[in-house]
Amino acid sequence: MTERRVRRRARSGRWNPRRIARILEAGGELARAELTVRRDGGRRWRAALGVRVDPDAAAPDVVKDEALRVAEALATASRRSPGSHRCLVEAVAAIRMLRRRDIPARTYIGGARDQVGQPVELHAWVVSGPVCVAGGAEQNRYQPVVAYDRSAGAASRAGR
Repeated sequence: MTERRVRRRARSGRWNPRRIARILEAGGELARAELTVRRDGGRRWRAALGVRVDPDAAAPDVVKDEALRVAEALATASRRSPGSHRCLVEAVAAIRMLRRRDIPARTYIGGARDQVGQPVELHAWVVSGPVCVAGGAEQNRYQPVVAYDRSAGAASRAGR
């Protein structure tokens, strides 16, 4: 790669050291979340997501630029890591990264139904204010069934 091209990429922010650190953190959290989801039959990932709340209750409306950066880092790390990560794994990783930054978030788990009305599949997504941090591409197809709230100032350190 030519020196000119390297300088152009560095100016564009693609090689920003903080961005690269977030992507590496996201890759580590995705691997850690995969282990958490596979173990213990759900006890640990539920604790990581936070306190169960009514899905229709108002979510914290906090807008933070860092939530957008976390979403971008998770999407990049998920695309570049081997294998495919399930939506629940991405949700657990997103919640942990947001918690580390003291950003409140809510995780929704919803279900889609077929023409007969029988539940077909489940999907998890994480929302922080108006920003969908993980799983947002398909969230409109699903009706929220349960929600977990992880507020920024929570005293619980479960799932960290």
